[in-house]
Amino acid sequence: MEGLHEKGVFTKVRRVPGMCTIPTRFVFKIKTDQYGNVTKYKARLVTKGFVQQKGTDFTESYAPTSSAVAIRAAIAIATAYYLEIEHLDVTQAFLNAEIDQLLHVEPPDGDEDGPSSRDFVYKLNYALYCLIQAPMLAIGYEGSTFTLQKDGMRLILVTYVDDLQLIYDKKDSKLSDWFKEEFGKQFKITNEGDLSWHLGVHYIRDRENKTTFCTQARYVDTLLEKYGYTDLKPRDTPAVAGEQLTKAPPDELLNDAEAKLFREQL
Repeated sequence: MEGLHEKGVFTKVRRVPGMCTIPTRFVFKIKTDQYGNVTKYKARLVTKGFVQQKGTDFTESYAPTSSAVAIRAAIAIATAYYLEIEHLDVTQAFLNAEIDQLLHVEPPDGDEDGPSSRDFVYKLNYALYCLIQAPMLAIGYEGSTFTLQKDGMRLILVTYVDDLQLIYDKKDSKLSDWFKEEFGKQFKITNEGDLSWHLGVHYIRDRENKTTFCTQARYVDTLLEKYGYTDLKPRDTPAVAGEQLTKAPPDELLNDAEAKLFREQL
């Protein structure tokens, strides 16, 4: 909270009767790499944006998200033509977005002006995560995949909100450096280096053989650990070959909770 106050994300104001406010909460997350090693502990203040009313709390929303097909196509092009793939991250992108409407949020649990104090609320000056219009305000452009040509050089930019892939020929690194410098004037970015871990997918590149292998092994391992299946042996098929299935009698049907668990595991 101290950091948010220092950035001027919100201003403390006195509550007035009839004021509409948006609840907030803290979300805690442990970030890991493709091998499951802890890389960062994060605490993020988010809004409960699902209570926002269109036309009152926001007018439109948009998030620049490339499809999985576009991401794979860009990586395939880079692999086939020996292009560089840099992974960039826009740091605290949403906190850079100025709010264009009057919005008030409730102090979260644990804050000195939390629910125990009903006299004050926070007026938002900048966006918080989970605010419906936050992605559009933070990034400030529409579209998700772009190309840039300058002085005979070219690069491709593939975006997924605040995660960016910068693709270019090594001989065009001057254009890449220029782009990162100009983009960095608008947003604070972190260069994660060559693409390796992006949106839960681990990329393993073999430049000599012109291949890039994509795997979600870490995600599979997480599911196995979650449901206690780490000791199971792998099979080519998920069921015994040739087994005849019959319809279960009514008294053996799964209840709602069991059906939900089955669908999650499947």
